[in-house]
Amino acid sequence: MTAALGRHARDHGGRTVFLAHAEDSVARIHTRLGFRAAGITLLIADRPARS
Repeated sequence: MTAALGRHARDHGGRTVFLAHAEDSVARIHTRLGFRAAGITLLIADRPARS
């Protein structure tokens, strides 16, 4: 699904596709699909994270 959505974005003029993950296993899948890390995202929320 991720690869298909990325192709769709590029086919329609998208130049950047941003993916976020909460687990390293998902990051490995993104890497296998050809995505690369561009930095770290900090999420600041006014509520505690769900566990």
